[in-house]
Amino acid sequence: TEIPASKPVLSERDRLIAALKVNEGFRGSTYLDTSGVPTIGYGTTRQSPGAVEYINSIGMSPDNIWGPKAVGTVTELQGLDMMNKALDHNAGLLKSGYPGYPQFSENQRLALQDMMYQMGPKGLGKFTNMNKAINVQDPSKVDWTSVASHAADSKWAKTQTPNRAKRVISLFNQ
Repeated sequence: TEIPASKPVLSERDRLIAALKVNEGFRGSTYLDTSGVPTIGYGTTRQSPGAVEYINSIGMSPDNIWGPKAVGTVTELQGLDMMNKALDHNAGLLKSGYPGYPQFSENQRLALQDMMYQMGPKGLGKFTNMNKAINVQDPSKVDWTSVASHAADSKWAKTQTPNRAKRVISLFNQ
């Protein structure tokens, strides 16, 4: 008998990157995102953590990437580099914004990381009821069904990116 090949176990970061590649998609040249913001790579904007510094470090002009007459392009590898810079930055923000973060399941952390990557700290901060539901005194007592319900009751889930929101919200209950 043949032994079935086992699937490699992916790290949390690898799972997050795989999900973001699906959720963001890659575009090597500048486009306007669903909010009309100039974006490149895997959803990277001028406001993405480390993006401007990265573009400068590879000898490109941020104005050629995100300016009104954007003509610059990036490779998938450069897009991934910018994604990782943002993810590194966001990890610290999530740990400070959600004291129970390390105790959450991997899927719950992935959902929050995806949301932070998509909308940044200001956008995630607007989920007042969801954040209150997460930041209860005892992290083991978070009602993740309530968290998912609050996330679903948003413009993000209802009209902005409903398909992505559905995928991300489903992670809260896993």
